[in-house]
Amino acid sequence: MRKRDGGGNTGGPTGWRKDYTVFTLIELLVVIAIIAILAGMLLPALNSAREKGKSIACVNRQKQIGIALHLYADDYKGYYPPWRTNETGADGPAYIENKFWHRGLTSLGYTTKNNFICYPRNATGSQIDVNGNTSNNIGYGYNYGGIGGAACSSGTGAANYVTPANIREIRKPSKVYVTMDTVFRDSSGIITGKGLETVYWGGYYNGAGMPDAFRHEGVVNILFGDGRCTGVKVSSRWDPYLTLKAWSPTKPYACWTGGRHPAEIE
Repeated sequence: MRKRDGGGNTGGPTGWRKDYTVFTLIELLVVIAIIAILAGMLLPALNSAREKGKSIACVNRQKQIGIALHLYADDYKGYYPPWRTNETGADGPAYIENKFWHRGLTSLGYTTKNNFICYPRNATGSQIDVNGNTSNNIGYGYNYGGIGGAACSSGTGAANYVTPANIREIRKPSKVYVTMDTVFRDSSGIITGKGLETVYWGGYYNGAGMPDAFRHEGVVNILFGDGRCTGVKVSSRWDPYLTLKAWSPTKPYACWTGGRHPAEIE
């Protein structure tokens, strides 16, 4: 940096000289480089803070869903809502309006549709349909094998698929999954940019919802039966069941049935 003589000024009684400060090209490049380095150091921290904020908002939404589920249970003799209405007419002991659990909780006034909205990474499509209702591709999947239905505890079949758990059956509420971040795995096995209203219990299954470990940097936010929602770090984003466990008749994990299955294992 050097000073350049700005020339004399004889407009005053004594005269004065004004000097200009001039940066050289090298000095300007050094300043720009320093700014770039600082920005590079701060950007990951800013991105991390932003992602953390998204995850906190996601946890709070699922907590609101948990409150809605328990309010519903208070009104329906302790039963969780079935994950959907059984179109054959063989509904279980509780009924849900508007065909699916999330729409029913909204139309019955237990919560608002915004609490079901959380987009996966590289999201495609909207989670709100043309009528202003939540679509089936919402951000959180309901445990329909163990909570919203009874396929895990009573076997498959139309009636079992829509027979929800009663709170009295859930003897391990702190262990059982109720809802979680979910992404849709299509019929070709491709993990899409869409959510789904249900999460499958038995590991990879094409055409079903699976735990979404990409959305929050390897963490799946899960609502448990005791109303707690927390992030669970998984060992593999591509196969979150390695951490969250895949239920099967030979491995009836309590985290999917919470006490409903007679031979559960931890």
